[in-house]
Amino acid sequence: MKNAGLHKLCDEFEAAWQVFKQSHLDRSADTVPGPEQGLGNGPQIDGFLDRAADSERSQLLCELIQIELWWRRHESPPPDKADYQSRFPDHHSIVDEAYKQFRQRSSVAETILNPATGRKTSGLPSLPQSDFPRCVTHGFSSSGFSQTSNAAV
Repeated sequence: MKNAGLHKLCDEFEAAWQVFKQSHLDRSADTVPGPEQGLGNGPQIDGFLDRAADSERSQLLCELIQIELWWRRHESPPPDKADYQSRFPDHHSIVDEAYKQFRQRSSVAETILNPATGRKTSGLPSLPQSDFPRCVTHGFSSSGFSQTSNAAV
């Protein structure tokens, strides 16, 4: 993603998810959020898409879905592709691409060395929550990932 405006929207969406998840944790630290607490109560992709130029919305949608997938990754059941396809019926191929990129980037993230131990991480939950979404939107070029891995995306 090259457009500074799209970066800003992605950063704002990520920040909104951070605030939402923190406020949820503050209310009930022992509860894992379920589907009713994800899409319905979290930041809404649609509002961020409305702020982008028509020519940028497809790219932004792909990035925002990946950010949302990251923040909803511990929900039970996990986010369903069909839910996104229902929300964005004219953009099934973008939803498919977002899921594909998320899986690819998640696989790379799982193999990144933990800088504290020098060993491979055991999975995404051990990575700092604030790092992955920024990596999604910035191609693993910020938040320390480029410093800890030679993996190419």
